[in-house]
Amino acid sequence: MAIVKPNDKIEATTQNAEKILSFYGKMIDDRLANLFGASDFPVETATLYKAERYSLMSGGKRIRPVLVLSVCHMLGGNPSVALDYAAAVEMIHTYSLIHDDLPCMDNDDMRRGKPSNHRIFGEAGAVLAGDGLLTDAFGIAAGATETSASRNLRAVIALSNAAGSYGMVAGQSADLYADMHTLSEEALLELYRNKTVRLIRVSVYLGAVAAGLEDHDPRLALLLRFADNVGLAFQIIDDILDKGEDGRNHYLSFHTVDEAESYAAHLTDEALHALAQAQPIPELAQPVDILTRWLLQRNH
Repeated sequence: MAIVKPNDKIEATTQNAEKILSFYGKMIDDRLANLFGASDFPVETATLYKAERYSLMSGGKRIRPVLVLSVCHMLGGNPSVALDYAAAVEMIHTYSLIHDDLPCMDNDDMRRGKPSNHRIFGEAGAVLAGDGLLTDAFGIAAGATETSASRNLRAVIALSNAAGSYGMVAGQSADLYADMHTLSEEALLELYRNKTVRLIRVSVYLGAVAAGLEDHDPRLALLLRFADNVGLAFQIIDDILDKGEDGRNHYLSFHTVDEAESYAAHLTDEALHALAQAQPIPELAQPVDILTRWLLQRNH
């Protein structure tokens, strides 16, 4: 299956996806602006605030927090109830990008068309900005006022598991190891599951929690299966689009582009099947369905 073909069906999906990202993204941007809108920081810490806001408000598709809100919505919840969970996810994602770009990590000077955080605020400033975003994210999720204390506790535990030493941080550690070693295909996929999939998985989980699903609800297991497939497809599409230009371990080290496209399409089909089995409210599930198809078809 070709990823990018200029036909009417894909164009329609892209246009719809952009509308969905814009609709939910505006809610997220407004909440983040509210959380980080203060201007009365002491002069000694003003640079920290500027560094945090520089990366947090620098654009991006907001895919992960949009999943939080759209999953909550399709399960019958009010998406505004999940805004603090969505903000926490985006803050953790942004922290990870700031730290990934550091010279001691991936050493990237550009992010989203702008100089990376450390190029503007220095390495120490970037480290502190990432530290602040990560730490504050847990406080925002724990103190969310539109959800119960028990739901907030589940959210904080899930975020810790997804972002910590057995999740995203483990994925980055494996990525650094991969800079010096050749990984097996299974080791590479495990790296992807930790570094990329876990944050997408927790985004779906938080949306379900905000909507009122309990951990024993069979629909939740189906939604997490959906998330696992979407997350892995997302990373494989990234590898296809990058074409391994950075010379690092990637999925195309083991498969042709056609094989990778076919596997990403299979994962997307599996995700959509699990989504349908979870029995969301049909008319409210369309945004999640459209985003899932668009993630397969995107060209950037």
